[in-house]
Amino acid sequence: KDGAVWMAGIGRGDKRLARVVKGNNPPESCVAEFYEPPTDTALEVFGSGGVTVDPNGVVWQNWRVSGHFTSFDRSKCKSTKDPQATGKSCPEGWSVYRDTSVPTYQNSTYNPAASYLTHIDYWDVLGMGKGVPLYGNTNLDSLVAFNPATKQFVHLHIPYPMGFMPRAATGRIDDPKTGWKGKALWTDYGMYAQWHMEGGYGTLPKAVKM
Repeated sequence: KDGAVWMAGIGRGDKRLARVVKGNNPPESCVAEFYEPPTDTALEVFGSGGVTVDPNGVVWQNWRVSGHFTSFDRSKCKSTKDPQATGKSCPEGWSVYRDTSVPTYQNSTYNPAASYLTHIDYWDVLGMGKGVPLYGNTNLDSLVAFNPATKQFVHLHIPYPMGFMPRAATGRIDDPKTGWKGKALWTDYGMYAQWHMEGGYGTLPKAVKM
């Protein structure tokens, strides 16, 4: 929305969400900001996944290990000054959510269905509103959409063939005059080893039209 680039580190210990503005003469004019999620949550937020930005400029990020889903709204920051780059300058910009409906292992609070990457339904092809964020799961055979208006997680489940693990999701409108029939969310069976899908060895990758 403002020309900035957002990115996140990879790895269990890397919690940093980074914002980079190129300026007039990059790379010399580049300015970076770092932000980290608040630490006053019941379960620590860690294990960064995908990052994407909705039409309002709000950054959405999934957390693979702890199972959280967060939004960061820089416009809510009282200050973005952080000369030591601690990442703690704007706790008020974060909203932290967690899908507690996912089954977990006995005596464990962590989510075994690790989220993979984050996507945005920019054109309301799902009928939940423009800019709804969603992410793929490794062990739930589903895409999970989060409705910011109701604060609810909605599972878009693909029961057959088993082994649906989406790596991508993008909306497409073929005919805006036909309502929901003319638009869809496209995704894929995107795991590394396709033979782990139902059907076994020789099974080919598949595209999915929702």
